[in-house]
Amino acid sequence: MLALAGCKPSAPPPQIFKTQTDALEKAKGVEQQLQQTQNRENAAADEQQK
Repeated sequence: MLALAGCKPSAPPPQIFKTQTDALEKAKGVEQQLQQTQNRENAAADEQQK
């Protein structure tokens, strides 16, 4: 117990995968935009069939 009390908290680890996580977030945003576009196109097609 005493050994743990003397330890300083370590600094947060560097963001090793920051480039990858940034790319993933960007891809999620693009996917959402594509889905919204598809939803609008489907709604327009449904409206034309009426």
